[in-house]
Amino acid sequence: MQEIELLTSCFQITQMGRDAIMQLIKIAEDAKFRKALENQLTEYQNIFDKAQEMLNARGATPKEISAMSKMAASASTKMKTLGDKTASNMAEMMINGNTMGIIEITKSLHRCDQVDQDVLDFANHLLDVQRKNVDEMTTFL
Repeated sequence: MQEIELLTSCFQITQMGRDAIMQLIKIAEDAKFRKALENQLTEYQNIFDKAQEMLNARGATPKEISAMSKMAASASTKMKTLGDKTASNMAEMMINGNTMGIIEITKSLHRCDQVDQDVLDFANHLLDVQRKNVDEMTTFL
């Protein structure tokens, strides 16, 4: 079912983003940057929760990101921030992550031809949030 696939994509994208942001917040030293991350975390958490709710309402169990993918993403973040904990470096990481999310949700949207409007609106909201996040993060480069 295309709706389940699209909602699962939203769920996984926000899970990955949420996990990355939580990791960066712990090491971010710039107060303004940390606040921007906290705001993005709140938005991602809301979308994550709503995706889970929408999946459950359709009788589907949310499929989480694999443990291996989580470990790889965490290790990558640690490596990329090991020698450079600047807001600029972390903003670049966030821009790259959001761009990957934009690509994934756009591909998912293009595969859907028969999906309820509320699911399409929800996925497009995530797309808008990610674009906004990219714009916001460019101010820290």
